[in-house]
Amino acid sequence: MRTYMTEKVAAQFKKLLLARRLGLSRRLVQTQDEARTAAPFEEPCPGDPDHPKLPHRGTEGQGMLMAMDAALARIAGGSFGECMTCGEEIGFKRLVAFPWTRYCLACQDTVEQHH
Repeated sequence: MRTYMTEKVAAQFKKLLLARRLGLSRRLVQTQDEARTAAPFEEPCPGDPDHPKLPHRGTEGQGMLMAMDAALARIAGGSFGECMTCGEEIGFKRLVAFPWTRYCLACQDTVEQHH
């Protein structure tokens, strides 16, 4: 049963997701540009997550873009805010914090325990 996900609320989440997606896309492009201009002999500093030679940043960013695109597709399809496992409504505060989330908190815990 959906209690808060009206068309207006879904439109606000769409706006939020599009803004976050744009920001992430810009950061990924900037990181890629920095990686291309970095000196090839430059060694990464231990523990520096922003160093351009560490490829996981781009991979994680691409995964986040895909998650955001999937959330936008769920908005378009009318299923945004529903847990993909149990079908129950995802908590509003959880969606505000992680609008790309696919699972309610209980199902997210189960998914994490199995991975």
